[in-house]
Amino acid sequence: MNRTRTIAVLLVLLVLGVVAVVLESRRPNQTERALWFPSLTDEIAGLSFIDIRQDNAEVRLERGAGGWVVVGRDHYPADIKRIIDLTTSLEQAEKIERKTAKPQNHARLGLSNVPGEDGQGTLITLGLEAPASLLVGQTAQQRDATFVREPDSDQVWLVSGGIEASVDPAAWLSPVIFDIKEAFIRSIQVNQARDAESYALIKPDGALNWSMRDPIEGETLKYSTVLNQLPDRLTMLRLVDVDARPASMDPEGPEIVVDLSDGQRLVLHPFMETEQFWLRVEVEQRAADSLEPLSDSADPDRGSEELAAAPVSEVSLGIAIAKDALPNWRFEISQSNYETLTQVRSEYFDAPEQEIE
Repeated sequence: MNRTRTIAVLLVLLVLGVVAVVLESRRPNQTERALWFPSLTDEIAGLSFIDIRQDNAEVRLERGAGGWVVVGRDHYPADIKRIIDLTTSLEQAEKIERKTAKPQNHARLGLSNVPGEDGQGTLITLGLEAPASLLVGQTAQQRDATFVREPDSDQVWLVSGGIEASVDPAAWLSPVIFDIKEAFIRSIQVNQARDAESYALIKPDGALNWSMRDPIEGETLKYSTVLNQLPDRLTMLRLVDVDARPASMDPEGPEIVVDLSDGQRLVLHPFMETEQFWLRVEVEQRAADSLEPLSDSADPDRGSEELAAAPVSEVSLGIAIAKDALPNWRFEISQSNYETLTQVRSEYFDAPEQEIE
């Protein structure tokens, strides 16, 4: 009887031991939260470069005397907001959970570093006094977290937050071609190859919408705000990519002359090449005595409170590079922007009615 009871107790203990082992194996590999880069906040002021690589693609961002630039785009200014977003996500990344350490699982998590293999990770290297690197993989499903690992370690970790680091150099360019307020635009002259399709836009004092400078009797606009399309687009023109190339190699296209209230003049040359849409920008300074009134009844200063409140010397174009460097660059733009910039005069009006004999 005692023997039977002893065996039963041993069996119970054995089962409890097995259950404990199973439960322990199923428990998440959680760890006390700790920053992945614990000293990054203190060292970020000394950051000199950021390298981002994935397989054969690479982006290098460098910090110089004039600010951050994209090396692979002839040192064109970089998007500082995007750089801040990346470094902030790295500063705030905390270890949440220890995951797999098996190399065969890396590709499935987007953390492979085997050339040519699917599931490549994105290697980020920070140019600190002691350079630091991190291999970034997929975002965890249904969690605000990302799979990462050290480049020389098989151990995968789940860290807090998302880490966005594109290997496309164009994604890191300062996106603004120029940024001007509509209140500072005096007039817009669009010169097309055919004079009949050229036109000028003005916005007289107090008017809600832009209008043609020399309207033709009998013409009817497609809708009342149709002429606002071009001025609206000019106030928020953004680039897709850039290319450093002499203007002499550009194909022909229309010319858009934008006169500003402070005497500056923007001269734009949109054109299409190999199914891509491009824009050249020049800035000219007009003599004060060459400014023309918008119309017989319009106030050249437009009478707007915004314009009156700011001296003309404060009109800013928001251009990322020096004005005298603009001729060295052409900007790739979206098809939508290109089509708006290159509209001809007749596209704004209803087709004339055909007379019935």
